[in-house]
Amino acid sequence: MTEDFDQFAQQHSRNREIEQHNRESLARETKPEWAVLKGLVSRFALDGKEFGGHKFEWSPYSASGYEFLRLKDVAVTFSDRGDRNGVPQTCRARFTSEAGGVGPHVGGRQPPLEWSLDPVIEGESVAWSIPELRETLSSADLAEKIAIELSKYHAAYEEAHGRWPAV
Repeated sequence: MTEDFDQFAQQHSRNREIEQHNRESLARETKPEWAVLKGLVSRFALDGKEFGGHKFEWSPYSASGYEFLRLKDVAVTFSDRGDRNGVPQTCRARFTSEAGGVGPHVGGRQPPLEWSLDPVIEGESVAWSIPELRETLSSADLAEKIAIELSKYHAAYEEAHGRWPAV
């Protein structure tokens, strides 16, 4: 059976309402969810978690625009390009090796790895689309994935520098 005009027009109206609702939800919920994600990642340090004999450390330097989770000589840095209409723009998670153990080092020996974190509505919540991974994850799942990736990055860094994990 073919669709008639009235059905088409109703469906079009419903789709526009859903899109408008999603835009409003993103505008209202992205900034708090960005904070939730960083809070979940910081829990790895606050809970005393470790990998390879090294504890995670959370270094919130929000005044400089950087917050990061460190694991010995590597870190994942969270950044955005400020807000527009209350929505953080260009959210990123960047895995780098560090210089002097002070903060993220842009030109580290281990090649940097960067994930774009694009907020999307999934169901009734904000989730994160990561184009580099071709995945969309909740903040809780993304926090776990970030800790695992940072641990892998640390292991690769240690191996590249001929270091062996503490026994």
